[in-house]
Amino acid sequence: MKHLNQQVIRRLALGLLMLAGSLGLSAQIPVEMTREFWRDPGFVDRFLGTYATLANSEPRITEAERPVLGELSELIQNDPAAAIQLLNETITGASSATIVFVRGNLYFQSNQLDLAAQDYTTAIQKFPEFRRAHQNLGLIHLQNENYPAAVKSLGRAVELGESSGRTYGLMGYSYLNLEDYIAAENAYRQALMLDPENVDWSLGLSQSLMALEHYSAAGALMEGLLRDEPESLDYWLFLVNVNLNLDRPVKAAEILEILRIRGQATTDNLELLGNIYLNQEDFALALEVYQDMLGNSDALPDAQVPIYVASILVRYGAVEEAQTLLTRIETAYGDDLERKQRLNVWNTQAQIARAQYDNDLAAKLLTQILEEDPSNGNALLEMASYHSDSGNNAKAYLMIERAERLDDFEAAALRLKGQLLVREGKYAEAADALESAYRLNPEDRRLGDYLEEVKRAAELRK
Repeated sequence: MKHLNQQVIRRLALGLLMLAGSLGLSAQIPVEMTREFWRDPGFVDRFLGTYATLANSEPRITEAERPVLGELSELIQNDPAAAIQLLNETITGASSATIVFVRGNLYFQSNQLDLAAQDYTTAIQKFPEFRRAHQNLGLIHLQNENYPAAVKSLGRAVELGESSGRTYGLMGYSYLNLEDYIAAENAYRQALMLDPENVDWSLGLSQSLMALEHYSAAGALMEGLLRDEPESLDYWLFLVNVNLNLDRPVKAAEILEILRIRGQATTDNLELLGNIYLNQEDFALALEVYQDMLGNSDALPDAQVPIYVASILVRYGAVEEAQTLLTRIETAYGDDLERKQRLNVWNTQAQIARAQYDNDLAAKLLTQILEEDPSNGNALLEMASYHSDSGNNAKAYLMIERAERLDDFEAAALRLKGQLLVREGKYAEAADALESAYRLNPEDRRLGDYLEEVKRAAELRK
């Protein structure tokens, strides 16, 4: 990585892509992706299983209930509502846990989850080791996104002998949402051992590994999934995230370029790709991508993003690219730019003018900004630099003092003040100003190094 630091990259990476990893850029699969199992219409039926009692592991029905179960067998298939009505007329406080459990299943399958949960809880109270009641209650907790309760119920089912891949997979999903990634990894591995073809469990395991910073393992698992689903945008973005975390931005950019060529890249994907190129100081490619990003008027990013990028391009000498991007911004947003965004455009145009030694235009733009917004910190500092370059330090310090009173610009103002004092050979005063700036921004190593140099110069002047 060259000049841009992590703070800059974090500010550049906005939108859908979550901020994480060594660059502050990310493209993780959302946890919601592992909920694909809810879309399988047979999932609940398979999870609930048979209505019959499992011998030697569940409570037995009473003799009086046997005829009812016989009558239920046909109703359950043809008229579940009638089956529930029959059970409502039959069940009493003395009924077995099994008959209550059966009604709970019927409620579950008719999406009456609160009533189902009540019946499963009652069944467990009557028979505390009722494994399937614990299991199904856990599934309801999970559907209600009550993950601590889901883990407790599903874990109890496992203690009682439940060993299906589905149950371990659902435990993994619950742990993932609870951000207990070690437990999630263990549960998903167990699920895959028992149910190796289930993509949901592979997705969950890859997310758990990513959260545990086992990036290479997560990437290898995702590459296997991509072989089966090469068109999955989320899978590709997951690999982008893997490569960014492994400090392989060029590889991440290659993947994003594939999506771009395929027409799959979203505005956020293009923004991320442009940010990677900017971080690599490949300004021509960055500009190309940012222009592409602004080409779809139906999916424009927040205008502040490309405006900020233009200011970064100016800062690192890519003046022509910055001017081209500003022109594209004007075309894309036009009168839709908000007042603050318009002022930021003028600020960047002033920076470009100064870089091109057009000080008259720079002064005109900065004056225009300060007339509209007298407390615009960027314009105040830029105007201070303009006055300093023009040999009018008195006016420069007045601008700096105004900027110093703004919380967001105090550190930058003190830094510029120190630099101007160094130009005047006032090293002791400069060191004081830079020391104050460094206290406000102690992570700025360059400022710290510069401060030490100025202190040494001040000592030599004594």
